[in-house]
This record gives sequence, C-alpha cells and structure tokens, in this order.
Amino acid sequence: MAHRPETIIKQARERIARIRSTLSEIDYLCSGTLLRRTKVCGKPGCRCASDPDARHGPYFEWGHMKGGKLVHRTVSPEQAAILE
Repeated sequence: MAHRPETIIKQARERIARIRSTLSEIDYLCSGTLLRRTKVCGKPGCRCASDPDARHGPYFEWGHMKGGKLVHRTVSPEQAAILE
C-alpha cells in the first residue's frame, strides 16, 4: 500500500526533528585524527636516542582537512582532551 505524500512529509519532518535534537546535545564536533607522539631530540648523549621510554613528550597533534589538504597542528594537552 502506497503512503500518501502528506504522511511521508510528516514522517520526514519528525525524523529531521529527532536528528536536530540529537545533534544539539553534542558539545563539540570536529573531524580529524588526534595523535599522541613522543620525539627524539637529536642531541648527542641524550637518553632519548637509545631508550624509547626516555623520549620527549608526549606531544599532541591534530590532523584534519583544510581547503582540500591534510594539515597537522600541535595542540596542548587541554585542547587534546577536548578534541578526544
């Protein structure tokens, strides 16, 4: 049995209202990848060169698309917690 156009429109509007309600409950919404990195400094004699557990960091990077290109930005631990 075919649905009447009025019924279809009503169901679509109800679904849109439910989606809007769900989206309004989200505090932050962003796309991308959050990376947690440790780094080797390159100084001779520093422990980070030979001991992976002694590397510097952690540093957080957020990778996302901007203007059609992938960009990475260093973020603070506080910003990383929000992005997470």
